[in-house]
Amino acid sequence: MNALHRIALGCLFTTLVALHAPTHAERADRNQRTELSSTKGAVWDDLKQVQVWTGDVELIRGSTRLAGERLEFRQDPDGYQYGSLVGAAGKPANYRTKRDGLPELFVGQADRIEFDGKADTIILVGNAVLRRTGMDGGVLDEIRGARIVYNNQLETYAVEGGQPSAGSDGRVRATLSPRGATGPATQRQTTTPSAPTSAPGGTPPEKGRP
Repeated sequence: MNALHRIALGCLFTTLVALHAPTHAERADRNQRTELSSTKGAVWDDLKQVQVWTGDVELIRGSTRLAGERLEFRQDPDGYQYGSLVGAAGKPANYRTKRDGLPELFVGQADRIEFDGKADTIILVGNAVLRRTGMDGGVLDEIRGARIVYNNQLETYAVEGGQPSAGSDGRVRATLSPRGATGPATQRQTTTPSAPTSAPGGTPPEKGRP
C-alpha cells in the first residue's frame, strides 16, 4: 500500500500556499510504543504486510493520537510506520499532537488522513482542517483546504484548494493569530489568491512520525 496516495494536481487544486512552520511534535513521541485498538477487530495480511483495523479505530503514540473508522497500517523492517485512516460516513478522521516544549496542540480532521513515517509527513485529504490550539482547546490558528500536507523534516506545510462543491467554494482559507499570541485567533478570515504566496505571521501545524 502506498501511504502517500498521489492525487492529480490538475483535478485537486485551484491554489497552493506553502508556509514556514518552525515547530515539531513532541520529540519524545518518536521513542514511544504505538498502541492500536478498534471495536470491530483487525486483519493481518502477511503477504502484503498490512494490518486493517475497523470500527472506531484509535492509534496512540505518546502525545499523538489518530482516530477514525478504518485504518490500513504497516511498519517496514526499519521500524518506519505508514498508514491511511478514513472516517465514518458524515464523521471525519481526526489527528492530534502536542507541540514540543510548548503548551499547545495541533488538531486536524479530514475525510482521510495519511502518514509516512520515513518521509515524516502527514496528509489531510478531503475537507481538511488543521488548527493550532491551546491546551484548553482555544483556537489560535486555523487552515482549511481540500488537502493539507505537513512535512516535519522540512518544517513546512502546503495547503491546496479544490473544486467548488455543495457548501464549499473550493478556496483555501486561513485565520492566523499575530506572532507570539497566546489567545484565540481573531475571527477575521483571509483567503488566498490564485497564485502561490507566503502567509503573513502565525505559526502553522505539525506532525512528525505518528
